[in-house]
Amino acid sequence: MLVGRSREQEALRNVVLSLGQGLSAALVLRGEAGIGKTALLDDVVEMAADVDVVRLAGLESEAHLEFAAMHRLLIPHLSGVDALPPTQAQALRTAIGLAADVPANSFLLGLSVLTLLANSTPTKPLLIVIDDAQWLDAESVEILGFVARRLFAESIGMIFSVREPADQQLLEGIPTIHVGGLSRSDASDLLLTLAPEHVDRQVSDRVAIRSRGNPLVIIEVSRELETIETSRSLLLDDPLPMGERLEKHFGEQVSTLPGDCQRTLLYAAAHPDLDIRLLWTATARDGISSDAAHPAVSSGLAKIAATLQFRHPMIRSAVYANASTSDRRHVHEVLATLMDPSTETDLRAWHLAAAANGPDEDAAAALEEGARTARSRGGYLSEATYLARAADLSPDPKRRASRLLNAAQAALTGGAPLRAQALLDAGLSQGQDPFLQAQIKKVQANALHRAGKPGRDTPAILMSSATVFAAIDIDMARETMLEALEQTFIRGALITGTTPLEVGRAALLMVSEKADVTDVLLAATGTYLCSGYLEAVPLIRRAIVALGAADALGEQVPRWFALGQLLAQLVWDEKAAHSWLIRCEALARRTGAIEYLTMTLTPLSGVEAVLGELASAESRIADLRQLSRAIGIDEDRVNKIENARLLAWLGLDDRAREAATRSFEVGAAIGAGNNQRLAQLALVVVELGRARYNEAYSVCKKLIEYDQLALTNEALPNLVEAAVRSNHFDEALLAVENLAVRARASGTPWALGLLARSEAIVATDADAEMLFDRAISHLGQTAVRTDLARSHLLYGEWLRRQKRRSDARTQLRIAHDMFDDMGARAFAQRTQTELLATGERHHTAAHDLTPQEAQIARLAADGATNNEIATQLFISSHTVEYHLRKVYRKLDVASRRSLRAVMRGSAARMGDNRLS
Repeated sequence: MLVGRSREQEALRNVVLSLGQGLSAALVLRGEAGIGKTALLDDVVEMAADVDVVRLAGLESEAHLEFAAMHRLLIPHLSGVDALPPTQAQALRTAIGLAADVPANSFLLGLSVLTLLANSTPTKPLLIVIDDAQWLDAESVEILGFVARRLFAESIGMIFSVREPADQQLLEGIPTIHVGGLSRSDASDLLLTLAPEHVDRQVSDRVAIRSRGNPLVIIEVSRELETIETSRSLLLDDPLPMGERLEKHFGEQVSTLPGDCQRTLLYAAAHPDLDIRLLWTATARDGISSDAAHPAVSSGLAKIAATLQFRHPMIRSAVYANASTSDRRHVHEVLATLMDPSTETDLRAWHLAAAANGPDEDAAAALEEGARTARSRGGYLSEATYLARAADLSPDPKRRASRLLNAAQAALTGGAPLRAQALLDAGLSQGQDPFLQAQIKKVQANALHRAGKPGRDTPAILMSSATVFAAIDIDMARETMLEALEQTFIRGALITGTTPLEVGRAALLMVSEKADVTDVLLAATGTYLCSGYLEAVPLIRRAIVALGAADALGEQVPRWFALGQLLAQLVWDEKAAHSWLIRCEALARRTGAIEYLTMTLTPLSGVEAVLGELASAESRIADLRQLSRAIGIDEDRVNKIENARLLAWLGLDDRAREAATRSFEVGAAIGAGNNQRLAQLALVVVELGRARYNEAYSVCKKLIEYDQLALTNEALPNLVEAAVRSNHFDEALLAVENLAVRARASGTPWALGLLARSEAIVATDADAEMLFDRAISHLGQTAVRTDLARSHLLYGEWLRRQKRRSDARTQLRIAHDMFDDMGARAFAQRTQTELLATGERHHTAAHDLTPQEAQIARLAADGATNNEIATQLFISSHTVEYHLRKVYRKLDVASRRSLRAVMRGSAARMGDNRLS
């Protein structure tokens, strides 16, 4: 019976209870060695009646073997792989070695595991209990953490224990309980119960204090009291075994064993899950019989089953730590000879590395082969570990640097940019040839960017690397140059180390005669940076056509994907911008590339906000928050994920200002001028929505002056309105002139509509009506409902000032209905104020679906199955079904057909012209 653990037991019991209610739950127990985590797991397993329990423990010897723990977990469920969606099934088969194929992204693999486990619980809930999670291999812990964070309505429970101190990133984002020491009274009672004949309350209280309530320490003290004569004074004065002392305590016990017994334990410590027959084979090579382990068994330090198992992990640590270096090397050398080189490449390599005495190219080459095996299964983090160890053993400095570079690239691919950076720091200390140095700097720049670190000089670094690559690998050079161009637009006015003009010139030098997608992108962006808008427009149009081709994306989202959106928006092509991001999002979902998926959702939300698809834009941010939780982002950071422009359109002024401030500050910290530009655009919408024209004018002026790259398409029409209404008419005329040059060169309906509206604002009364009509005609051909509604609003305001109240009401009603339906509250209120001035009142409608419910409802209404929705949203089909039941209840429908009718009717009322 556990002592003093009621809080922990209640939390664990709640996990099991939730399974009986058809829900899911996950929990992490953290605590130091011996604190009682395993005992708590034993307790919850014992009380989990009517639940299928799968239990496993992390093994330190498997920590470098990709997907090792996941393989052990899924063995009972592999018969269900064929029932998975094809892409998920193939991802899982490849990862666990059942098929040879291109390795899947880890998050697609995580979704396949979630689906497989969810499908295994049709009649009985499933409880997965994992002890010593700190020793899980990196791939398994990433996938299992993803699954735990995505659980919702699958009747699956996941409980982990983690020994501290441990990497705090491990299983982050999952509810956690820190298991501390027992209270003084509980610890004292425990010792009295274990050794009633050897201690009294005074002694047990003193031990309770000095043990810090660690149950294992108390148990070990009780064992000593039973086996040796110990006086009270000795007990009170001597240090108790805790932490390192506890390991030393076990080491002293091990040192009293016979030499052959210690050697046998060392073999088991060097490879804990070693089959007992292989253990006896290994010891036999040293002339040691299988009976040699009996003293360790009889003393309670270990037991023998299918493997030799230590009573506590610290005993294993003590065995290994107490052995001499030469003995450890010898044991690993013998174990390496016992590994099958055809099926246990990675294990053999690891033992060879541990047996190496200094630099050893043979061992390094074996590790490199193990890395290739890991990569073939998608185990990028394990690949990085193997390559880093291979680099340590490399006698040749150049080969060492190359292996460190490849290790860093593997870590970056595996979603560990900080680890990649640490490896690169080690690699940069060596003198390399220019090509290798350029590769290192490129990976370093990408690692810093993906880790959210300062990177104002990233364009300069990438441009420099591209220039070096050009002499050896032109395709690598051109791809790197596209990354440099994208980074130039991201850095904006905060760029250092080079200038946009220099980057543009370097890009144009790499345009070839192939005229492929890369060429037209290099030409369009390079020309824009070097020669300006008018020269670039024809090339931008060619690039947009090239990006629209079916094969433009390839098999994965390109790192420079933001260029596609940027070029489309430069020529006011809203359909191309939205379509490009939708395609990138779909590819990221299909391939499980969550990192790129999260990177597409924010700009997609921004584009949809401008289009007036505010509900869809909200669902993108809600999805981004959910995905961020799934990959372990802490809740405080998740709660700060906002889209300031969306909030501005929604009329949530305070939140929009806070989000804009954060975005501006983050931009300053990491050197991302584009963050600051978007923040200012959000503030412009806030001010115009509330008719605060002086403030809007001030922000617009700062924005245009700050915008080094002249990305002024969105700012210029806003400046015209704000300047006229704040008595800066000359500024408005100048803005119209600048807008006219760009809009006529573009020639798209959106551009021409904005130009006509801006001209109407500054026109004489005789010309204004014709220009407003022209603006509405052009904008009516677009998907940009916000600008169309604003044109009706401005037209209505002008008509009211002309004393044409009836005509004004017509325009204002249209504007109000559009703003109200899209959820643009501030502009709806501004329009309603105008309507009140004409003698009419309008009311807004309420919608009660949450963003995630609305997203699932739209997908279901469009014909997607539960499995297809689950795959797109990285959740289980059980969770989809749970939310759909709530949608049906809220909308008072009973079938998908009825849902489709309701959603289409709603879309029609809202003037929905969503882009396909």
